[in-house]
Amino acid sequence: MIRAAVDTSLENYPYTCSFLDVIQTGRKVWIEVYLTQNPDSSLVDISHWSQIRRNIRKSLTGKFDQIYVELIPDIKDPAEAV
Repeated sequence: MIRAAVDTSLENYPYTCSFLDVIQTGRKVWIEVYLTQNPDSSLVDISHWSQIRRNIRKSLTGKFDQIYVELIPDIKDPAEAV
C-alpha cells in the first residue's frame, strides 16, 4: 500500500524510488523514500519534492494515525558509474 502511494506520487516527476524504508512504532509511521533522478534531468526541484511529499501523505491519510515522510536523494558515487 505504501509502495503504491509512493509510485503513484512519482508518476509525473523525473524521479524513481530506489529504496523505501518504512518503520512503524505503535501509531507512528516513518517513511523514508530514496529518490534517484532520471538520467535526462540534471536539476532537483524542491517544489517537486514538496508536492511529492504532500501527495504521499494525502494518499495515506486515514490509514495511519501519524505519518512522517522523508525524501532523500540517492546520489550515486561517480566511481560506481564506471
